[in-house]
Amino acid sequence: MVLTWHDGSKVVGNNVELQGLDLHVEFQPTDTIKCTVDRFRRDCNGVKLSSDQYYSMGAVSHIQAAKFDQIGDFDYMVYASRTKTTETKSATSRNIQIEATL
Repeated sequence: MVLTWHDGSKVVGNNVELQGLDLHVEFQPTDTIKCTVDRFRRDCNGVKLSSDQYYSMGAVSHIQAAKFDQIGDFDYMVYASRTKTTETKSATSRNIQIEATL
């Protein structure tokens, strides 16, 4: 499963809010183990997350990919969450809609 996106931004007063995404995979392979794979924990019980970014046409593109070594006989919840950071506005800051493909 692959998530790609271009960061978004929102100018608010003297600050700019940078918006990104994070891919998550949650599942419970046994009664005593719950796996959450995301940017903080990148590997659990056969599910691995990798990420990369590149600069193209004036924007940074991000990629996160979840690889399943095998599909188990349990439910997986896969979702993307929005991340936000705030920085001081610069002369080039502008409002940009976040764009993503799953």
